[in-house]
Amino acid sequence: MTSSNQQINAAAGVTLAGGTIATNGTSQTFGALTLTSNSIIDMGNGASILNFANSSSQSWAPGAIISIWNYTGNNEGGGGIDQLYFGTDNTGLTPTQLSQFQFYSDAGITPFYSGTQGTMLADGEVVPVPEPATWIGGFLALGVIGYTQRRRFAGLIKRTDKVVSSQ
Repeated sequence: MTSSNQQINAAAGVTLAGGTIATNGTSQTFGALTLTSNSIIDMGNGASILNFANSSSQSWAPGAIISIWNYTGNNEGGGGIDQLYFGTDNTGLTPTQLSQFQFYSDAGITPFYSGTQGTMLADGEVVPVPEPATWIGGFLALGVIGYTQRRRFAGLIKRTDKVVSSQ
């Protein structure tokens, strides 16, 4: 039985047109990415580091989603076990392209956050963050709780002040 290693030209552009890139825990370098329909990057088991060239000038199909499966990276902070880069700084993708990401902790069943999208770090790494609407909803919910419980909070603060001033 013979085996062969298959290499992709590191400068070759990649077009995802409904297919899957399965990393199987390896590191790869590619040229720019073009997304023409819903597609998957499966990070698999083990450490996967994918480096795409700056893809901000590439045409991505409006509304097409790139699902990142089995992601075990460091959410919001970067530098985790799995890493996904576009270029070498935060200009590697456009804001519209970043909104087309959906990160999953498994094979497409459990998304990070509700309504995830990507954000770019200063070094070009894309990580999952909640959609702005999720943050806005969270802040509104906190505001409503604060407003409805304002009397309770005021009473608690007065009691704390009495305890502190009596000591």
